[in-house]
Amino acid sequence: MIGETLTVFSVEETDGIHFLTMAHVEGDGLDELIPPEGFPAKRLLELAIPLADALRAAHEHGIVHRDLKPANIMIDGEDRLRVLDFGLARLEGAVVSDELSTLATQTMMTRAGTVLGTYPYMSPEQAQGQVADARSDLFSLGVILYEMATGRRPFTGETGVSLISSILKDTPTPVTDIKADLPEELGTIIERCLEKDPAKRFSSAEELRDRLQALRQQVGAGRAGISAAAAPPLRVALVVALVVVAVLAGLFAWISVSRSGPPSDVALSDAAAPRITSLAVLPLKNFSGDAEQAYFVDGMTEALITDLSKIGALKVISRTSAMRYRESEKSLVEIARELDVEAVIEGSVMREGERVGITAQLIEVATDRTLWADRYERDLTSILALQGEIARAIAGEIQVTLTPQEESLLTSATQVDPEAHEAYLKGMFHLRRFTPQDFQTALQYFETALGIDPDYALAHYGVSQVWNYSFVLGLEQPREAGPKALEAVSRALEIDESLAEAHLGLANIKTSYEWDWEGAEQAFLRAIEINPNYAEARVFYSHLLLILDRADEGRAQIERALKLDPLEPFFRAAYGVLLGYSGHPEEAIEVFRETLETTPGFGFAHQPFWRVLHSVGQLDEAMEHAKIHLTNVGELGAVAAIDRGYAQGGYREAMRQAADTLAAGSRVATARPIIIAGLYDDAEDTEKALEWIERAYEVRDIDVAYLGTQLLSDPVRRDPRFQKLLDRLRVPMIQR
Repeated sequence: MIGETLTVFSVEETDGIHFLTMAHVEGDGLDELIPPEGFPAKRLLELAIPLADALRAAHEHGIVHRDLKPANIMIDGEDRLRVLDFGLARLEGAVVSDELSTLATQTMMTRAGTVLGTYPYMSPEQAQGQVADARSDLFSLGVILYEMATGRRPFTGETGVSLISSILKDTPTPVTDIKADLPEELGTIIERCLEKDPAKRFSSAEELRDRLQALRQQVGAGRAGISAAAAPPLRVALVVALVVVAVLAGLFAWISVSRSGPPSDVALSDAAAPRITSLAVLPLKNFSGDAEQAYFVDGMTEALITDLSKIGALKVISRTSAMRYRESEKSLVEIARELDVEAVIEGSVMREGERVGITAQLIEVATDRTLWADRYERDLTSILALQGEIARAIAGEIQVTLTPQEESLLTSATQVDPEAHEAYLKGMFHLRRFTPQDFQTALQYFETALGIDPDYALAHYGVSQVWNYSFVLGLEQPREAGPKALEAVSRALEIDESLAEAHLGLANIKTSYEWDWEGAEQAFLRAIEINPNYAEARVFYSHLLLILDRADEGRAQIERALKLDPLEPFFRAAYGVLLGYSGHPEEAIEVFRETLETTPGFGFAHQPFWRVLHSVGQLDEAMEHAKIHLTNVGELGAVAAIDRGYAQGGYREAMRQAADTLAAGSRVATARPIIIAGLYDDAEDTEKALEWIERAYEVRDIDVAYLGTQLLSDPVRRDPRFQKLLDRLRVPMIQR
């Protein structure tokens, strides 16, 4: 067997696109030929020797491949081995008379801290972003030899991060322990190739080739390999082809740099970058060695999602769905299928004092190709700008053209005080636990951040969220918490008008507290303009549209949100609300059932499910969900009243006794007036239902905004007092 390279005929350009014309070769990649149990020793050596010889010839002329893998090695119909794809090749001291050699050297050199290559075949020095020399190719060849011998790779991992960790730390099982019939010498050769320390590997590809030749003589004669006499002329042809490919690659890199400036990232794939239109950012790994840094790593994950979400041409999965894969053992293919995305971003965060390092890689799931990877290190003061930088690098790699507004949003981040930012991240960490105690802890952290930097917009937004959640969840009276939420979010927007989160916060306050429908819609639209992938904004906007009797528009918004955040049960339940309250009860019931099947115990779904079931006459099941809802909010007395009333007089009496129980304790209870009004309406007590509806209006119950859509009886809806209340709210009555 002989080893050859692909002939390059010319460099062409069409419509501004540069490309190579090369010889057409038919054959199979080595990756397609390795048997599940590996090759026999004789066949392995027939392939390994010319492969080592090809590397020797390249290295002697200063060319390091840096992406050696079975997919880049072809065996043609005449059993000739060809080394392909020197797209990441690096020239080391080659002397070429043409000035292109200088360009190639300048553009193909590895930048310190940049990861190149394909992860399963990377050397430890590549995985750590260090400069890779010829010994790195020997490590990659060792990985290939191991796979050829056993049918498996020496280093494994479910993710890119865990795979790199295996390369850096693990000692592979000896090949002779896996296949006892392999020569001990072959195991020794492979183990030396796979040494972590480059100095302990073979000194050159020539030394490796010679060891393989000697082993082949021991194994027995087979078809002739490359003889010492035949090697020189082949080596000359090989070197010429490799130098041409590397130089032309340098030319293309020079053309790219001259047009767009220095690259901020490096592509890892061995083909043209595909057009990616959907992706998910999986939870970044905490490599700090400190579990207490979880809040910081989560914050970095969310920030990267937020910045990528500002790119309108991309579908970016929202935080709540992405975070569900934090400890998942599912494959990337399974995750991508569940989220309906073409690519995923994996990475890690390492923080040491005031410095933070981030690694990230973009993987095309269908082909398992790493399209892009990079490693960054910054001071914490520059952390916000770094997040936008990463988003821009990914956009450039997947051929997404940023609009001027998107470019501005991704480059406008200012420096932040590290202590203030850390306090903000801790505040958000506690805020998302949704307990009264955590709300108080979150508020303390946000106030700490503002004590350090009074103009920190995100911290003002955090304060507004504490108060907003407090009255939405019934922990504070709306008239107490509403103004505080409004003041804080308004201050956040005074400082930074580009915060989509703050616009959403303002929109929700205007909807639930101020009943300012026009102002709310403007704020929703601005949030979505800044962040087209903002699923939460689209969900709440859909409910404003429902309130305004524009449910068809709302349905389009929430269905888009469900594509962006398919695993969030709250959004599924909100979809059920929109369907049920706009005249589609059967669809709503199906959505509620699915939500509760996939997320057992999810509390939010039970109250609207109860109302929809009641509206279609499924009273027994409606009563069961009413009891679950009241149990979830701690109204056990009302649950007992339902059981007692049902035994005495059926469904209507059950609802009456529950309403009376809640009404009697309403001054100290958590039950909202609109819930009591609904119970009285179910009991067919129109007068008391209207009384409690008026009380809900007076205390600004958050569900008053939905009054025109509420599933109330016709006697209530036709009553002039109810009509006047709708006029005061300036909302229409939804006709079903």
